[in-house]
Amino acid sequence: MRENDDKVNGEFLCLSPSIVFWNKITSVNIPLPLNSTYLHFLFSQTTNLRTLELHYKSYGPANFLFEDETLIDFLTDVCLCNMLVSHGLRQLNIFTAWKQPNLINIAYLIVERLPYLQVIELRGIDDELIEMSHILINGLKKLNYFTFRGLLGHGKRHEKEFRNLENSNTRYFRTEVPNTIDADIFIVWL
Repeated sequence: MRENDDKVNGEFLCLSPSIVFWNKITSVNIPLPLNSTYLHFLFSQTTNLRTLELHYKSYGPANFLFEDETLIDFLTDVCLCNMLVSHGLRQLNIFTAWKQPNLINIAYLIVERLPYLQVIELRGIDDELIEMSHILINGLKKLNYFTFRGLLGHGKRHEKEFRNLENSNTRYFRTEVPNTIDADIFIVWL
């Protein structure tokens, strides 16, 4: 983590209570790294948090030779996850890094630590995202809406890959590939 990010995050969290009441916050987007201390503070204050958006990013040169680094790894912290569950988190949006190395582990941790999720949006271009989708759909009994965004123009292909694993599903579902400009999305209703 870069030192400058840590300093900016600390200053923001110190000033935030005077800008907005913590209990009024229902959605948080975390695109930058936050250390565990700041996450504990943030999640303990946002008692009505319903939607959390996480970004797993890779930094590197423009030629896509990234050194993968998971910047937000709160799922390994049981206390943070318990806080989110007790505050009523219902939606999780995940933006994965290119060639994210630990997607299957992330899926199992989500199922184990955030069992009451009802809505998930998953974005990325990794081959393991389809398998991750099945783990989430089979493991989260309250899940009723799942959105998958992948490569541009590959919505139907992703849906077909998803349906190829249909025998491993324990829940009934319906899928749709909306007619969008990018054609990169498919939706699952459970």
